[in-house]
Amino acid sequence: MPRKTKKQKILARLRRLEQAADTQSSTEEIISPRNISIKEESPTNTKVNYDYSYVYKDIRKILILSSIALSIEIALSLTA
Repeated sequence: MPRKTKKQKILARLRRLEQAADTQSSTEEIISPRNISIKEESPTNTKVNYDYSYVYKDIRKILILSSIALSIEIALSLTA
């Protein structure tokens, strides 16, 4: 089942409030969906600096270990 959007949640809440107001028949102001404007949130343009030093360390470690494994394979194939 897909998730509800913020707009759908707000409209559902307004329907529940209207139903509750109808059953209570209170004299308070009823909030209607026409009176509420939903503001769309835009993403902020913030510059994020990521630290990828661990990636370079992992790549270097992989290259070293794979070259050692490859050299061992070559050495074993020459001695056989």
